[in-house]
Amino acid sequence: MDLLDTGILRELITDVPNRCLQPDIKKSYVSIAKKLDTTEDTVRNGVRWLHDRGIVRGWRLGVGPTLFGYRTSFLFFDSPSRMDKYEVLGRLRRISGILWIVDYSGNFAGFY
Repeated sequence: MDLLDTGILRELITDVPNRCLQPDIKKSYVSIAKKLDTTEDTVRNGVRWLHDRGIVRGWRLGVGPTLFGYRTSFLFFDSPSRMDKYEVLGRLRRISGILWIVDYSGNFAGFY
């Protein structure tokens, strides 16, 4: 895997949790190519290479709640300790209307 492959992969996975909440959920190969100063075909071949090696296994489609008139917001937080974080995440799971809970490493977490 070279620097270009790493750049393509980074563009594909950057901000994944937020992408389903945006109107344009899939970055185009053209926009990735412009950002990496290369061609669309190079990006397409790079994605194919990443897929053939099992690094990228597939795609998922998420429908943003704003398309149905819902408002969205998010909150990220650091908890004082790891145990406190899991207690908060457990309580969040019981609240109706929370779309997505994200458990980052360490004491960092967030929800939408």
